Amino acid sequence: MHFLIVALDRPDAFDRRLATRDEHLAGVQQGRLDSIVVDGGAIIGDDQRPRGSAMILNLPDRESVEARLAADVYSRERVWGRSRFILYTAPRFKLSKFFISENCTKKHNA
Repeated sequence: MHFLIVALDRPDAFDRRLATRDEHLAGVQQGRLDSIVVDGGAIIGDDQRPRGSAMILNLPDRESVEARLAADVYSRERVWGRSRFILYTAPRFKLSKFFISENCTKKHNA
C-alpha cells in the first residue's frame, strides 16, 4: 500500500536537519533500492528553507509506516515534529518540492 507522509519540522530543527541530512538521504536511497520509498522531498517555506518532508512510502500497513518514520534520523534527532500519513492511491505524478506559504497557512488556521 502507498502512504502519503507529511512530516513537519520542529521550529528549532534547522541546524539538526543540516547536521543529519547525509544520514537521512542514505536511508532514503536504501529505501528506494528496497522499493519502500516511492518519492519524496523537502517542504520549502517562503524563506526557501526546509520546513518538513513529504514522501510516498510503499509499506503493508500503518504500523510499518510508524516504524519506518521512527527509525529515520530526522525522528531520532527531533527534526520532525508532527507527522501525518494517509493511505494513498498509486502516484500519478512525481513530487519535487512543495512550497508552503506561511501566509496561506495562517489564513486557513485562523
